[in-house]
Amino acid sequence: MPKNRLAPIAIVTLLLGLTVQPGQSAPVVAGTYYEDTGVFNCPTSFTCTLLFAPLPAQTQNQFVVLDEISCILSATTGLLRAQLFVSDGGVNPRRRRGLNVPVTEASAIAFNNQVHFKIAGGAPRTVSASFTAIGLSTDFNGQCTIVGTISPD
Repeated sequence: MPKNRLAPIAIVTLLLGLTVQPGQSAPVVAGTYYEDTGVFNCPTSFTCTLLFAPLPAQTQNQFVVLDEISCILSATTGLLRAQLFVSDGGVNPRRRRGLNVPVTEASAIAFNNQVHFKIAGGAPRTVSASFTAIGLSTDFNGQCTIVGTISPD
C-alpha cells in the first residue's frame, strides 16, 4: 500500500482510540516446567477476568502445581482484590483462592504471589485470574504470568 494511504488510516485509528493487543501465546512446557502468560483488557468495568490458555495435552493425566503468579496491571481507580481460580475454559469457575495484592488507588499496580495451587491437568481446564477495581475503571488492562511444575502426583 502506498505511504500516502497509510497516513489517513493511522489518523482514523488514533481518533477512534483503537488498540491492538498481542495474541495469547501458547503455554511453555519444557520437561516438568510450566509457564503461561495472558493479557486482559476490560475498559469501563468494575471487574475483569483473565483466562489463561487451556492446560495443554502434555499435562493430561498429570498435575500442574502453580508456584507463582505475577501481574502488572492498570486500573484508573485502583485495585481492590484479585483471585486465582480454575474453570473449564471460563465456564464452571471453582477453587477460588484470594491473592495478596496491594490495595491501592494508584493506577499502575504490580504484584507477585507465591502460591501452591495443584490442578488436575488437561483441557478444558483453564487457570483464571479475576480482578476487582475500587470503582468503575475506564482503563482496566494488564498482563499476568503463571509458573509451575508438572508432576505425576
